[in-house]
Amino acid sequence: MAKITIESFMTSELGLNGNQLVLYAILWGESCKGVKQVSDDYAKYSGMMNTTIPTYYATARKLVERGVIRKTDNGKYEVKTRF
Repeated sequence: MAKITIESFMTSELGLNGNQLVLYAILWGESCKGVKQVSDDYAKYSGMMNTTIPTYYATARKLVERGVIRKTDNGKYEVKTRF
């Protein structure tokens, strides 16, 4: 089982909640470890979210639409750190 950290800015500034909050916290945690681009490892992240793979994809797509993460040309995700 993995730990995630939810920072106050994720809810207050970004307005995230539910699955979007959980996935953003996971990806943000990876970026804090120095990982610039996070692979689209749907099995890993859907498992960490305790949700289905389609829900993972829908959640990631919503985060991209909101502009808090971006999907690169090589299919990886980057977390925006400045808003």
